[in-house]
Amino acid sequence: MNSTFIKITTITAISAAAIFGLAACSSGTDANKDSDVDNSSTSQLVGPIVVDVATLEGTDVTVNQGQMIDITTGNLDPATFTAKIADTKIATFTAGGKNGSATFNPGITGVASGMTKVALTDSATGKVYNFTVTVN
Repeated sequence: MNSTFIKITTITAISAAAIFGLAACSSGTDANKDSDVDNSSTSQLVGPIVVDVATLEGTDVTVNQGQMIDITTGNLDPATFTAKIADTKIATFTAGGKNGSATFNPGITGVASGMTKVALTDSATGKVYNFTVTVN
């Protein structure tokens, strides 16, 4: 009987220690109260607008400031594309190309609010794609 009592007491003590130990690890609502991290911000990283170069001619592509237009080129070499942007204060061009085994598409980034014309040229084919970019 004494042996049974010791076993029950030991199991109870171990169980209580485990419960209180796990409770100490849980986070309450004030877990980040003294943290330097600002969790009140609602801003999120916005993904690019993906547009196929074949459908770009004559369109108006709207982006937010800081957002990029990722121009997919299909079977065309992304490194052969250049762009003339009427107002580079509104949008900027990033050349495409290859780096090792990675291929990067050309892109346009919205810099400031406004609208600008873009002439995207494929130097391999001579084709020019005219479109506008509106930045919110």
